[in-house]
Amino acid sequence: MSQIHAGRTRPARRREQARASIVMRLPAIDGLYMFAVAARHLNFTKAAAALHRTQSAVSHRMRELEAQIGVRLFHRGPRGLELTAAGETLAHQVDRAISDLTRTIAGLRRGEDEVLERALRYLKEGR
Repeated sequence: MSQIHAGRTRPARRREQARASIVMRLPAIDGLYMFAVAARHLNFTKAAAALHRTQSAVSHRMRELEAQIGVRLFHRGPRGLELTAAGETLAHQVDRAISDLTRTIAGLRRGEDEVLERALRYLKEGR
């Protein structure tokens, strides 16, 4: 027998949670990286050049990102782009996440180098 909680059965709550998790999926990391570059330049043409993409591709991707998360990230005006408050918050967090990932990957690479160096020393000493 399923328990009743706040007027819903437990299976019904699980279905609602599953739907919410589908809706709340994180955007792809390449889209977030593209956003970070666009936010840094505040110009889709310059961001596109830095990313080796077209201006149209960057613009479309930013609209898709905004639609996916349901928040406007840029004010698009005749004088260029400005970040919205949400855009500034996301840009800060994405930059921070990219920095964390970069440090983590660099640390992993150093660790692999250390393991290889130890293995080489062991092989040299063992012969």
